[in-house]
Amino acid sequence: MLWIKMFYWMRLFKSTAHFVTLIFETIYDIKVFLIMLFIILSGFTNFFYIINKNAEDYNISHPDDPKIDYVSHHTDNEFVNSALQVYMLAMGEFYFESFYGSPDMTILWVMWLLGSFILLIVFMNMLIAIMGETFGRVQEIQE
Repeated sequence: MLWIKMFYWMRLFKSTAHFVTLIFETIYDIKVFLIMLFIILSGFTNFFYIINKNAEDYNISHPDDPKIDYVSHHTDNEFVNSALQVYMLAMGEFYFESFYGSPDMTILWVMWLLGSFILLIVFMNMLIAIMGETFGRVQEIQE
């Protein structure tokens, strides 16, 4: 908490006040964007969670086939793993090696392409546009 307070105190100095104001204004301006991003991330998380549960059922019913797992495992919670997988997709980290030869390959590729387009291209460019607008507004009022 002290580091956060120290960051706030940096507004006292002329050389850093502009940057601190810019950061606070940017965070304030992206609140609606963050809500929309959370909704999109939740939707894709739900998809990958459900399809990974279906893959577990497939693995049980076909024990001789290679194990299918669409989500990388970071924790013991499958929903958290799905959320991390979608977050990593939004950041540009792709995990699609298990898509090949799976029974759900077509829908996985469609959702992966849709997710990468929406999250990487549309939403990140919207974020850059919001940040650019905020930067311009803060530059106008800088003394």
